[in-house]
Order: sequence, then C-alpha cells, then structure tokens
Amino acid sequence: MRKKFAAVTLAITLCACFAAQNAGAASCPPHEHTRTFSEPAAHYTTQHKVYRNLYLDGKQLYSLCTVTNDVVLYHMYCADCGKS
Repeated sequence: MRKKFAAVTLAITLCACFAAQNAGAASCPPHEHTRTFSEPAAHYTTQHKVYRNLYLDGKQLYSLCTVTNDVVLYHMYCADCGKS
C-alpha cells in the first residue's frame, strides 16, 4: 500500500511540474526569437487479424494488419526570456 501511495504521489508531482513548465512558455510575452522543436517520445507497432470473406477447407482466411504509432513531443523555447 505504501508503494502504491508513493507511486501515485510521484505521478501527481511530475504531472504538476510538467504542467507548470508548459505553462511557463505559454505565458511568455510575444518575442521574436521563439523556436519550436520536437523529439520522439515513443514508437510502437500493433498487429490484429482482419477476417476476409474467403474460406479454405472450412476455415475463414484472414490478413494481418500492422499499425505503427509514433508519438512526438513538441516543445517551444523562447531565446529572449529563456522559458521553455
């Protein structure tokens, strides 16, 4: 129970810190030297069966469908005030 409580507390703290960090860049006054950059966060693939209307020896045929997911994080950095 203590480990679960510690994990939840850590998760809440990290979420609050990341939210504050993102809010800092959003509240930055309009400056001319802002840059947006991205970084890959995750890449994963999943597969599932797609059944067809074809049968061979009484068994329905299927194809494998592969779905590729790329998660990208976008960040903004202001060179004038140093907020990100």
